[in-house]
Amino acid sequence: MVYGEDEIPQEVRDFIEVISENYSPYTGEVPVLSDLEMMRVDMPLLYIAGEEDKLTNAPKSAKRLNRLLPHALVQLIENTGHVIYDVLDHVVPFLQG
Repeated sequence: MVYGEDEIPQEVRDFIEVISENYSPYTGEVPVLSDLEMMRVDMPLLYIAGEEDKLTNAPKSAKRLNRLLPHALVQLIENTGHVIYDVLDHVVPFLQG
């Protein structure tokens, strides 16, 4: 469910295992900003998510971000679930901009 249909490299699986052994996940309700609160965000924003994420509704989130924050850079990675990796080609140019 978390990995989606993508074949996850062993290095990524090993890293996730280290995280899982040393992380206590948050299990409460995730806070959601209102539309007015979202529209006040004026800093550069990059949103990267797996299009097939079963833990969050990434397409719905992307649509909302595009509507409320037209300056945001929204990237949905096709055929990818909740675990995203190999996205430096998106992150580095954003940080350099």
